[in-house]
Amino acid sequence: MRGKRFISILLTLVMVIVVSTAMCFAEGEIKVLLDGEELVFDVAPQLINDRTMVPMRKIFEAMGASVEWEDNTQTVTAVKGDIIVVMQIDNKVIKVNGKEITLDVPPQLVSSRTLVPVRAVAESLDAQVDWDEVSNTVIITSTDKNIEDIYKHTNPTIDFSGDDGIMSELHRGLRLLFEQEALPKMLFENSEKLKVSIVEQPEEFLTFVDNEVWSVCMNNLIVRYMANSEEEYVISSEDDIYKYINELSDKYHLHAYENYDVDAVKLSDNQYLILLNMADISDSLKVSDLDKMLISSYIGILYDSSADCIYYYLLEKSIDDRYALCSINESGEHFTYGFINNTKKDFVENIKLLLED
Repeated sequence: MRGKRFISILLTLVMVIVVSTAMCFAEGEIKVLLDGEELVFDVAPQLINDRTMVPMRKIFEAMGASVEWEDNTQTVTAVKGDIIVVMQIDNKVIKVNGKEITLDVPPQLVSSRTLVPVRAVAESLDAQVDWDEVSNTVIITSTDKNIEDIYKHTNPTIDFSGDDGIMSELHRGLRLLFEQEALPKMLFENSEKLKVSIVEQPEEFLTFVDNEVWSVCMNNLIVRYMANSEEEYVISSEDDIYKYINELSDKYHLHAYENYDVDAVKLSDNQYLILLNMADISDSLKVSDLDKMLISSYIGILYDSSADCIYYYLLEKSIDDRYALCSINESGEHFTYGFINNTKKDFVENIKLLLED
């Protein structure tokens, strides 16, 4: 009983430990993201006359350009496809396919390294450049990079052999909490930040889903299980709680990477659909058919940049092994549109039809 009471107290503490969605950045540090991946430079990016300067060769080659350096004239020539960019140290005028463009700050030597203005380089190679003032981040999006190439998937499967019922209850509870409550709630509450990261900072978006949503749900669910379990857990500190969380999440295959993978479809120039392909567990769960309802096989997170909106769709298991296309709005209201086949293709195509209505 004493251990149970202590767990009850710590349960309250853990429920309060919600991972902050705000990112922390070192003051003054400048990051450069290229198609969602942070570029690592041997010389850190720096501001010169309010322009972000980066090492010349690294930025050009990261964007797929070949680089030649002419030491006598201190001239850089970068070639990517049919684009030729010529820059010269301390010369504000650069040439892009022969057209002269005047920069605010010229390429220059700093500590024996050639630094170039990152915006000028990226835009000369037909990339889009944005600046996130909050995080001191330059965001570069290549026009030749498809969103489908950014998100990767691994087709997760879960082995329920040996399940004595506990694993089924944990997975059912976790999936419903994540799919029906936590994920839509957190998406809409943080929509302004996520609208950008879905397309331009995919690693940050996936980290948000994995750490800020799934892991928080998993931790809270495991602590609830511990509080109600007949097994005794000796807890004297917060570290003990996380030790048991790690042990139980390993034992029952509760980690994010084991339960869903991520894919993406660019529906149009303005519409980006992120797909969470959830592990198919409904046939393996040792629960009633009624308790299997509402577990989703696919989740769709749609960002429509023209409407500046995020939409949340699910393909939910219903009765008689049928699957229903559903959505949850910002107010938490649940809508059902009808039954469709349990395939990614049908899920995507029917979301397209909804958007056309």
